[in-house]
Amino acid sequence: PSIINKPLTAVLDGQQRLTALNIGLRGSMRWKLPNLWWSNQLAFPVRHLYLNLLAGPNEDGSTNTTDEARYEFEFLREDTEHRRTEIRWWFRVSDIMGITTCEQASTWIKDNAGNMDDVQSNHAYNTLMILQRAVHEDARIYYFPVENQNLEEVLEIFIRLNSRGVPLSRQALLLSMAQAQFDSLDARAGVADLLEKMNNTGVGFSFSKEFILKAGLMLSDVNVATKRENFTRVNMETLEDNWRRVHQSLILTTQLAAQFGFNRDNLRSHNALLPIAYYIHKAGKGSSYHDLDRDAEDRQSVKRWLVRALLKPGIWRSGTDSLLRNLRQAMRGDSLSHFPYDLLVKSLAQQNKGLDFTNDEVNDLADMRFGDSRVRLLLTLLLPLNANQELHVDHIFPRAKFSDKSLLESGVSIDKHEHYYYLMNGLANLQLLNATENQEKQKKLPSEWLNNKTFPTPAGNETRDAYVNTRLLQGIPETLANFESFYEERRERLRERIVQVLGTETP
Repeated sequence: PSIINKPLTAVLDGQQRLTALNIGLRGSMRWKLPNLWWSNQLAFPVRHLYLNLLAGPNEDGSTNTTDEARYEFEFLREDTEHRRTEIRWWFRVSDIMGITTCEQASTWIKDNAGNMDDVQSNHAYNTLMILQRAVHEDARIYYFPVENQNLEEVLEIFIRLNSRGVPLSRQALLLSMAQAQFDSLDARAGVADLLEKMNNTGVGFSFSKEFILKAGLMLSDVNVATKRENFTRVNMETLEDNWRRVHQSLILTTQLAAQFGFNRDNLRSHNALLPIAYYIHKAGKGSSYHDLDRDAEDRQSVKRWLVRALLKPGIWRSGTDSLLRNLRQAMRGDSLSHFPYDLLVKSLAQQNKGLDFTNDEVNDLADMRFGDSRVRLLLTLLLPLNANQELHVDHIFPRAKFSDKSLLESGVSIDKHEHYYYLMNGLANLQLLNATENQEKQKKLPSEWLNNKTFPTPAGNETRDAYVNTRLLQGIPETLANFESFYEERRERLRERIVQVLGTETP
């Protein structure tokens, strides 16, 4: 292209990098000095980029710089004398444009070395030659000329260019494609607004822009994979036409998840929400869906899906796009008069990802250990606590009490210590506490903490017994001596609760 018969080069990407290079090699910088008026021309002295030739790597691999930088660059004022010292010899970087050969570099060093010794002169020459090669010889700038307006080709160049450095995020690239092809809506602003609302729901979530784009594709009945080939103009027109309802459906889905007790800490797979969002979207559910008693049974079916889909190992580990497409296809053949739990289960089974839990899997859940990513989720589901607060995973019998000394003082024989250490991190010794409770409890034994804890007594408020029963803490012993029996009894209560939550009969 040209402007008034003059050639024009348009830089699509890397503009900031090229600008920075040109400032160092050909330009200058100005910034205001303190204590001078803005109208004073002396307040903005010209500064050029300089390189300290005496810094940089030595032959033994060490460097002469005082920080982590390999070389020492600095913008210096032209009206200030740059005296050469034993550790600094400033070279104006723009002067390298006139030094194109090693002979010219050597001549410059000889002309400016003065009384500098040979070691310093050689070090300065080596540093100057590294700069000379970087500017004049090494192919440091990679480019791909674009001669057409094909968006796919532009994106491919983006990816190839950034694969050599810090890559642009997938969501940034895809969002740019959506932005370019939306006609009346601002894709970036719309996604950012929706993301903020979703992530600020309840205790809070950690959704991403890419997840919102995937949800938009899912709900718009186009290919759900967040790949650049799916961000065509036709697909983006469909998404834009549906955006208002997509926005509403995702907000409602997030509110429903928060109502069930989910948040950023226990929602292990965001993709498990997409079939719910699709149902809400296609069934035309409004903002009152999670408030009406007549929808209680439907919401329980939704919760059953979400709980099982998150707890069952391997559901979302691989082939997610294909899985979501098949789930959506199964739902499209239904009237969606109610949440199609059975259809979804059948579709998963056809993909060798059943939602039934065997006896061994139930036992595995009951024996889950501290550090498992599912612990917080499972405890949230088993213990009906306040979902609108941030909860911490706490050891009922604190880890500090499981030292050999403490166990022996409690009457636990040395041959049982290893077994106690193992039980210490098991699910039956874990609970959820809010931040205040966790701070109050600290390293106290649970009996001591409960005895000192203040419980409200007016009618309708939670009493000590209700608190204990809700958290399945019945029969807490006074010391560690009876910890093992308490652990086994609570494990059995937790196992029974797991079976109830999963909505299945005890295996």
